[in-house]
Amino acid sequence: RVDASHAYFSNPETAPILRNLFPEARFLVILRQPKARAHSLYEHMRRSLHEDGRPMELAPTFLNALCMEGERFHSRRFFSECRHYFWNFMYMRSSFYDEQLARYFSLFARDRFLVMSLAAFEHQPQRTVQSIADFLELDVTGFGDQVPDANVAPPYPPFGTECDAIMEAHFGDLMARVDRLVGRALDWSRAGRLPPLVVTRPAVERGPGRFGAAVNAGDGAPVCPLLRVLLTVPHRLSPEPICRD
Repeated sequence: RVDASHAYFSNPETAPILRNLFPEARFLVILRQPKARAHSLYEHMRRSLHEDGRPMELAPTFLNALCMEGERFHSRRFFSECRHYFWNFMYMRSSFYDEQLARYFSLFARDRFLVMSLAAFEHQPQRTVQSIADFLELDVTGFGDQVPDANVAPPYPPFGTECDAIMEAHFGDLMARVDRLVGRALDWSRAGRLPPLVVTRPAVERGPGRFGAAVNAGDGAPVCPLLRVLLTVPHRLSPEPICRD
């Protein structure tokens, strides 16, 4: 069985719960360039409508939202009254991948994780899908020949220099820290649209299984949040995995 949700990654309370429920789980973690991910999440929250008909995110610009993040983070009132999942308003703090990975690495063995970047998925789709199939012990041909998109949005303008400076100050050497934690250098270039996959049958047959996960899309590129996508895979894999976003 496969389950997908970015909330597992951003919510600090989730890792211990998953450890208790699924001690033998495997995790596929796909990370996006953090600045692009933060901006895409903001645009997603502006497109998504609250039940009152207004956007989930009321800050009119990405710069406004970034400047408000610190105050929001420390506000108990905002935590209890925000219009959506709290961490979806923490555009920078929900992109601190090193802290998020460290939480999981402290509870699960490292060989239970496959960590990759969204850019690697774009630039080397066949190789990436094969590595996922190997990690999950699935027949790679069951993945199909395309990666379906969800939440596809029209292109939006890039963020400005002020936003870039704020995120640079907050993230610092985040990508280098993640590389050290993972043990290899990830491809942190900014991903565009994912191309079709050309999947060939491996020489050694795997057990039966299919994998179909929708990739969140923002500016015409997957959000993987919105980021990252975190897939939790219980020890026994069923032929019909359940994917949920």
